[in-house]
Amino acid sequence: MLFRHRGVVFGAIGLIVVALAQPTHGSLALGVPLLLGGLLLRLWAFAHLGPAGRTRDPAAPATRTVSGPYRWVAHPVYLANGLVAGGVLAAAAPPVPVVVGAALAVAAAYASLALRESRQLAGLPARSGLVLTGARLLRSERSTWLSVGLLLAVVLVRV
Repeated sequence: MLFRHRGVVFGAIGLIVVALAQPTHGSLALGVPLLLGGLLLRLWAFAHLGPAGRTRDPAAPATRTVSGPYRWVAHPVYLANGLVAGGVLAAAAPPVPVVVGAALAVAAAYASLALRESRQLAGLPARSGLVLTGARLLRSERSTWLSVGLLLAVVLVRV
């Protein structure tokens, strides 16, 4: 159930964080590089994962990706999303209890998703190679650009 509704869950956490934001120039200096690092890691991962990674279907895939960041990290998209969340938290600088609560909620959710996905991928044949490039890759991430951009814009307005 979390997999199918993850956008709503993480969107709600993001809205709470931004609603309680108390950003400073220092918090932006810390948060924006984390955010950009997460977005770049997402792009690299989706270049190798391809369109199959942009699904709401919780069914197991036919193969597992082993190229690009998947050579070193089992779930680079989840790691990237954690960096993006950390960047938003750092940039927004809400009160400490909100930071702790949001960080724990995001970490628990991604740990649960990673465990589920690891079970699905166990024993599947490996697939390697670049799947998406250029405009197709950037288009595949347009909902991410929009949601992160809106959150960051609200934070910037509050500085």
